[in-house]
Amino acid sequence: MHSLSPDNPLPKELGFLEDHVRSVINGSCVAICASGAPGIGKTHTVLKVLKENGIKPYIENEDGESVDTTKTYAFVKSAKAPGFTKELYRFRKGGIILLDDADELVFSDTEAQANLVKSAFVNKPVREIVRNTARTDMPNRFETRARIIWLTNKNIANPVRMSRSVVEHIQAIRDRLMAEINFTSDRNHILDYVLYLATFGNFLHYQTPARKAMPLAVQNDAIRFFVENAPRLKSISVRQLEKIAVCRSEHPNKWREMLVSELSSVADQTIVIPPVPVLTPGWQKAVA
Repeated sequence: MHSLSPDNPLPKELGFLEDHVRSVINGSCVAICASGAPGIGKTHTVLKVLKENGIKPYIENEDGESVDTTKTYAFVKSAKAPGFTKELYRFRKGGIILLDDADELVFSDTEAQANLVKSAFVNKPVREIVRNTARTDMPNRFETRARIIWLTNKNIANPVRMSRSVVEHIQAIRDRLMAEINFTSDRNHILDYVLYLATFGNFLHYQTPARKAMPLAVQNDAIRFFVENAPRLKSISVRQLEKIAVCRSEHPNKWREMLVSELSSVADQTIVIPPVPVLTPGWQKAVA
């Protein structure tokens, strides 16, 4: 088994994210942001809390009738200004917009797009949105009560390789946020946490495409490969271990060869390889 390091900040950071998502749901927060390495569970945590609180994905009525958006959310990826404006208008009476990896929208040096984002993130229950497109399906000015959860893999607390105007724009957004959670980027902490989830979180058990129980031998092979190759893995994340496990399950005779593309030619010398945890029969009952 694998015991989580007592100084690992990830569980506390994910707990903070859960608390802040609940604040968005109850309306005490207008906009929050969680930034950090990909594949550590940001999106999973948000969707879990939304589901636990009865917030469902927005589904448009086929008959064209209006939908009560106040208990729904829109999952928006790779959004640009027109698409974001549409969601702000759709959720003008309330509801949640989940911006996931929509960096092209937020990290923009286009003044009109930057101003749109800043207007949407203002910490007021009702914000005025002014659009500058030629669309005729919404007014040029409207008020919105939409609340926003922004997830990004970039470190907004320390933006690098960005123009001065974008850095200033990001700082203006940060000033408007009700909450900001910056997850650890320490690869050893992330490795430690992924192994903890694989043993105590039971998250590999149903990761086969057919959602059938994954045999212990398959899980153990995936975990061993993940640990032993950690210094050369291009990504250390929950998602990466899932990918390894599914490949081992679906291609038992050539999975190692197929995973070569996930390895870098240069090892990360800062990674400390921990003992490989081994799952044994009866382990699921023991950790349930």
